[in-house]
Amino acid sequence: MNVDVLIIGSGPVGATFAREITERTPSASVLMVDLGPRLSKRAGQHVKNMPTTVREKAQIASQGPFRESYPLVTVAERAAAARAGTMDARMLARPGT
Repeated sequence: MNVDVLIIGSGPVGATFAREITERTPSASVLMVDLGPRLSKRAGQHVKNMPTTVREKAQIASQGPFRESYPLVTVAERAAAARAGTMDARMLARPGT
């Protein structure tokens, strides 16, 4: 397969680059690939826009190795954990990130 631009990752940055490239150079062929799990029927749907009944399941699926529900962590709590050297992947800014 030949493409003009390959974008790795369909998150906010990858999607923005794809949009910018296709708007500025409509003739360019762009291929975007992503390794993460499919969380919704519609590609690119953010978990915060999902119905409550499926949101937690999608958030947990998107979290990588820590497949569990966890509470929101404030910026102050994250900063304190970083200073103490105790911050881990469960200290994400928001579930599903």
